[in-house]
Amino acid sequence: MVRRIVGAMLLLATIGLVVALYGGIYGGSAKSPGASDTPGTPGAEQKAGTPSEGDYRYEVATGDSEALYRVREELVNVPLPVDAVGRTRQVEGTVVFDEDGQVVPELSAVRVNLAALESDQSRRDNFLRQNTLQTAQYPEAVLVPVEVRGLEFPLPEQGSAPVTIVGDMTIRDVTRRVEWTGTARFEPGGMRIEAGTAFTFADFKLDQPRVPILLSVDDMIRLEANVRLTSAGGPNPPDAAEENGQSAAGGAQ
Repeated sequence: MVRRIVGAMLLLATIGLVVALYGGIYGGSAKSPGASDTPGTPGAEQKAGTPSEGDYRYEVATGDSEALYRVREELVNVPLPVDAVGRTRQVEGTVVFDEDGQVVPELSAVRVNLAALESDQSRRDNFLRQNTLQTAQYPEAVLVPVEVRGLEFPLPEQGSAPVTIVGDMTIRDVTRRVEWTGTARFEPGGMRIEAGTAFTFADFKLDQPRVPILLSVDDMIRLEANVRLTSAGGPNPPDAAEENGQSAAGGAQ
């Protein structure tokens, strides 16, 4: 009897040792095949609040920016298909890049007032607001950029560069990752980005318009944005820092 108890104790101790070694080597308890660990990002707690001193912060110049849609449609009594174009200048938001030039999604968002979209046909605008977009319930489209390729920091004050913007876009209650391509044109204190993307009505669970004057509506929606971003804070370029230092030294003399 004693031997059985001792044997059981040794077996339990052995199992415990194996579990301890397994945990020490592989970092903890076993997980299902679909589970994964996401390592913490240094400074993530800070980034969830306000930009750090090394971040580059840009504000959308509302009134000097524009967003528009294009949808090909065929109208009754019109011989050729035409593009329905609706646009608005009610664009606002903030985009923050860290000191390495990587966008900070937690601090970045661009919002477009869908209720302010206007085309050359008020009947079309009212239909889109009330039916397709349901702007009384979902007044804005929101883009949260997660990656911007093609920019180097600090930004130059002239010239241009091709850019790709990857972001999570929300229209109504649907969010999808989309990719915008275009050009960044640099200017003192900021830049202007002209970019576009395309998707289908079904991608965002939108109903295609069906009204008597329409023979057909293309399933593809094209979005275009012309957004001016102005600097709202960030580290000084080396030459500016040197000039500030020289000015301070000269003043001290």
